[in-house]
Amino acid sequence: MSQHFDSIVIGAGYAGAAAAALLSNNAKDTLLIEAHYALGGCASFFRRKHFFFDSGATTLSGVLPNQPLGQLQKQLGISFQLSHLPIGMIIKSKQGDIIRYADKNQWIQECNTHFPHPQQADFWSELYRLEKKVWDIVANNPFFPPATATDIFRLAKPSNLKGITLLKGIISPLDALLKHYRLHDNPQFRRFIDEQLIISTQSYADTAPYITSAMGLTYPSQTYYPYGGIVQPVKAIINSFTDNGGTLRTNEAVTAIHKQKNSWLIHTSKGKTFSAKNLISSIPVWNMPSITHDDVRQYFHKKAKHFDFSWGAFMVYFAIETKESLPTAYYQIHTEEIIPHCQSRSFFATISLSDDTIKAPAGWKTVTISTHTLTRHWMEMNDHDYHHAKHQTLEYIMQHFDKHFPQLRHCKKEWINAATPRTFSHYTHRLNGNVGGIPHSIKQNFLTLPHNVTPFKGLYHIGDSAFPGQGTPSVVLGASNVVQRILQE
Repeated sequence: MSQHFDSIVIGAGYAGAAAAALLSNNAKDTLLIEAHYALGGCASFFRRKHFFFDSGATTLSGVLPNQPLGQLQKQLGISFQLSHLPIGMIIKSKQGDIIRYADKNQWIQECNTHFPHPQQADFWSELYRLEKKVWDIVANNPFFPPATATDIFRLAKPSNLKGITLLKGIISPLDALLKHYRLHDNPQFRRFIDEQLIISTQSYADTAPYITSAMGLTYPSQTYYPYGGIVQPVKAIINSFTDNGGTLRTNEAVTAIHKQKNSWLIHTSKGKTFSAKNLISSIPVWNMPSITHDDVRQYFHKKAKHFDFSWGAFMVYFAIETKESLPTAYYQIHTEEIIPHCQSRSFFATISLSDDTIKAPAGWKTVTISTHTLTRHWMEMNDHDYHHAKHQTLEYIMQHFDKHFPQLRHCKKEWINAATPRTFSHYTHRLNGNVGGIPHSIKQNFLTLPHNVTPFKGLYHIGDSAFPGQGTPSVVLGASNVVQRILQE
């Protein structure tokens, strides 16, 4: 006999944790099941003695009252331990440091110093305006995009008329906006924009829609540092879930999903079966065909075939002994050539704050570095070539880290390690180690992403390969919208 729940949520990353906690908070008997022993999904962690490392994602945004993580905290009655950084990021290149001040006016002045142009202020003001407009609209439309006739009726309200002007920004690339403000001819500024976009939208200015580009380019103004690592808010969300009576099972993978007459049945790696009226999966779209059957499998196979690209990540981790006080936790380092075995000319470094004694003991810091790479490049190598490529890429990144942080060059470093798509495939079970979800582009914009509502009653899809796409605020928004649908039924 299988144990029955109102809802089952698969995957304990930000999306799954948010969905499960919101259901439990509304007195729904809910099971949250996670294949790994650690929580967080791509925002998880690992330990090395006294050091705590983010395994993937490191930054947090979208926590203002009208934004997904802000609304989630209010609904659950919890509060994350965060620090809003006055400097959201520093970009390091051979031309010098570019400081991404959180304050809009300070940032525009800084940008004009490095890339002087009479329309620079107008360009950034437009991005900030678009960003605010998007958040205002999504906060009040949980049934967007519409899945039913009722959803269309719900969207037909006067307050949504202002959103019509945003439609052009979904199908037009940021290049169009750069040309409009005559900023497209400066190769150094274009390089800066492209490197900022790749870490926020997974695309470049020629393909990234200017609406999602606005969201990505302005997020350093609302960058928050989570003490203890990016997984700590996930833990707070899941604590709320269990406190409200939710059932959590970890280190237990879902091996099969079966559609029944009025419910959904799952089988697990521990030989257990569970059923529920509603099944919410945060498993990536590329993994879903391997655990579904018949018409459900055909549906996800078609989606996976259509959205056939996702980035992989090459990661570097180490602990460093230093009492150096640094101006921020987040840095993007530009390189002169493409990083070996990767597809990027930059890498993103997170250095723990001095007062974060959860991540490192006093006098030490932990460092997590990431850059974009192609998953197949690593998955198809033989073992000898794999280890050689991994070492070569690690050495290159470490040399450039020392070059751009001369004050840390001779500091003691411990637990130096690297991860590739093979690593992510092993630990997260994501097909080919895909991370970052589906890149935003004008051909595959967020309105075309796999819908949260599937054609099968009671089956929902959330996470970074479903609407509204990659990024912590987005996956929490998708989860929240699904829960609101279930509660309306």
